[in-house]
Amino acid sequence: MVVIYLSDSYKGSTLSSLFAYNAGNTSGHTKKSTVNSITLFASSVGDIVGGEIFQPKDAPSYIPGKISISSFLRAVSCHTPSTLDHSTYEQEETSMHRC
Repeated sequence: MVVIYLSDSYKGSTLSSLFAYNAGNTSGHTKKSTVNSITLFASSVGDIVGGEIFQPKDAPSYIPGKISISSFLRAVSCHTPSTLDHSTYEQEETSMHRC
């Protein structure tokens, strides 16, 4: 849910990409429905939180909102390489067990 919140800053294509990712990486109809429901719920929570971060009293610069988005994007960009490393490691382990 946190990842969806973090990635929701680019709302245009992100949600549809997440649904496609869920469909491709989840087996079974019930599990896909559940995962997509959780994705939609987390996206809605992200919309609500985003509305609370950008307050009219902070206009026109919205410094607190910009700081929070920058912090979350920095966290995502730091987490991405470790996720890639873990995924690569898991793929190597799986391919070693198949041989």
